[in-house]
This record gives sequence, C-alpha cells and structure tokens, in this order.
Amino acid sequence: LAVISHKAFVDKNDELSLLVENLTDYYRLSLARGRDFTTVKEEIELIGKFVAVNEISHSQKYEFTADISPDIENKSVLHLMLQPFAENSIVHGLAGKKQECRMKIECFRENGMLVFKIFDNGYGITDEKLKDLNDTDNLKSNYGIKNSFDRMKLFYGDKCSLKFESERGKY
Repeated sequence: LAVISHKAFVDKNDELSLLVENLTDYYRLSLARGRDFTTVKEEIELIGKFVAVNEISHSQKYEFTADISPDIENKSVLHLMLQPFAENSIVHGLAGKKQECRMKIECFRENGMLVFKIFDNGYGITDEKLKDLNDTDNLKSNYGIKNSFDRMKLFYGDKCSLKFESERGKY
C-alpha cells in the first residue's frame, strides 16, 4: 500500500491517494493489534473508513453519520462486531441507489445494555427475508451476520440479541 500511495502522490492522483489512505486506516483498525475487543469509538471509526473506501470504489457518495452517547464512547465491545451489518447496508440496502444514500449508526445505553442501531434509507427487506434474518438460530446464508452474531453469543452469551426491522421501499 505504501508503494501505491507513493505512486499516487507522484502522479498527483488525489482520488487514488485518498483510497489508499482510507484503506490503510481501515486495515490498521481491522487488525487492531490482534485484540478481540475495541472501544465503541474505534469500532465506529472503522465503519467510517469502510464507508469511505466504498465511496471511492463504487463512485457513490454515502452520507454516514454516527450518534454515540458520550458515556459509552470508551466502552469495550467485540472487535468487528458492526462491520458486517454496515457492509450489508451498502451491499444490499443501498446497492443501485444513485442518490441520497444514507447510513446512520446510533449507540446508546438502555436498561444497562449497550444498544447499536444501524439505519439506511435503502430499498428495504422483503417480509420473507426479514423473517429469515430474525431467525438467528437458523441463519443459513448471510455468513457475515451469522459469524458476527455467533461471535457475540460466544463472548456475551444470552445477554446479546439481534433484531432486523425494515419496511419494503422505505428502509
């Protein structure tokens, strides 16, 4: 990546330079020095880099916002817990949408638990697919989500849950 970055700099290719910079930051955050846990703030920063890389690779602007309750920014969470969900928002929810692509993540505490909500203004999910996604014990496809949820269950046990909501044609 350093060689590509240098070549982009020499060639004055600002877009490629920005892509390599974001990709480097994304990989650095993804590797997390081999740690299983990270902070909420770092996990959201990782999602921001992921979105930035996808903007350039898809030639598409994504309006990404994160609303993190200040009291949980430094709380420890499972590393790479949210990335598969953000990826699904881009790859499935917003795929093919040409304008006003928005993704928002809300992070807050509710009844002593950390809550993460990921929103997008994509096309929505069919009722059948929604039913399949919410049957977390029997997820057959959606490997990123299944893997992420299995990891959450391994570390957090029955204290974690996953719920998908969507309205076809709206979100």
